[in-house]
Amino acid sequence: MLSLLYNPAKVLAAIMLMLLVYLTARILHRETTAIQVLAMVLVVVLLGDPLAVIDTGFWLSFCAVGLLLIPSRRRYGSQRLPLWGLDLQIRLLIGLCPLMALLLGQSSPLAPLVNLLAIPFIGFIVVPLLLAALLFLPLFEPFGQGLLTCCAWLMEAYWQQLSRVAEIG
Repeated sequence: MLSLLYNPAKVLAAIMLMLLVYLTARILHRETTAIQVLAMVLVVVLLGDPLAVIDTGFWLSFCAVGLLLIPSRRRYGSQRLPLWGLDLQIRLLIGLCPLMALLLGQSSPLAPLVNLLAIPFIGFIVVPLLLAALLFLPLFEPFGQGLLTCCAWLMEAYWQQLSRVAEIG
């Protein structure tokens, strides 16, 4: 049923578009607020696909990126980077739980804990391995294939743990 509500290709395209708009504004030294970036992206997405407004996954990811773009009033030094991540998780929890409850009819209280572990795991372990695999596949295919196999194994283990968490809550 979730696949009917969630179209990963559209969601990823919207996230990439948000990132592109934000980075373009930064490169051009334009002062833009999170609301301006979200508004520009929404206009572009709706011009390309007016039915995106009925895609639950689109709205969840759109709001999540919006919450991440909103600057925190707290400032953290390099020694307090984990606090910054915790701050983001709290904003996502407070912002997305009501939206998930409204759109999906449920919201898991374990989601912030899962995200707190999943984001560094995917971002700092799986993605770099995948990028290395893409680099080595044309140069030394057996090594690239080995890296892809390692990524597949890591993601399978991650998925099993995620399934266990889903059974709990």
